[in-house]
Amino acid sequence: MSTKIEICNNVLSRFGQVPNVENIDNPRNEEERVFARFYDKVCKKAILKYKPSCCERRLLLSQDPAYVPTWGYTSGYKYPNTILQVLEVEGDKWEHEKYPVENGYILTDIPLGTIDAPADSLKVRVLAYLNATEFDEAFCDLLEMELAKVVIYSLIKDAQERANIMAILKIDSYDFANKESDESGVEVINGSNLFGISWSNRK
Repeated sequence: MSTKIEICNNVLSRFGQVPNVENIDNPRNEEERVFARFYDKVCKKAILKYKPSCCERRLLLSQDPAYVPTWGYTSGYKYPNTILQVLEVEGDKWEHEKYPVENGYILTDIPLGTIDAPADSLKVRVLAYLNATEFDEAFCDLLEMELAKVVIYSLIKDAQERANIMAILKIDSYDFANKESDESGVEVINGSNLFGISWSNRK
């Protein structure tokens, strides 16, 4: 369990620098400004890439009786903006055709009272963007490396020093934060620039 400040400082330590990040919500120095720029974006993409179990949540979404889809579906269930990806709906693997996500709602054409849940609720399993204190140790380690891949270009100006650090940390020049391609075909529902990335096991 770590805070986002500890994660940022751990990245600096990996670079052999003094960990001097104290607040990235109101940055006061260059290091804090760099992490403020990249932390949220890289963290969200890392959650989608690795799908850590610590970021999975089971929720009951409430139906919004004031929201009625114009056509094709009968009900809309409002989802929190912390949801990055829907994995299951009512115990079934999420499918866009069956449960499309539009305008901040998951739509259904299931008549009320026929789902195995309260009539005004929808059971979902999701990947959520959480506070860093809820991440497990393994995911914190992965997130530090993903951050390192991105911020090293802003924080390590000398090309040779940067190359040496990248060789030691075994990281390449892949700009994780700016990748905007959909490799998995999985729809992500929170943010037009966030895309599902195929899962890989941590060895």
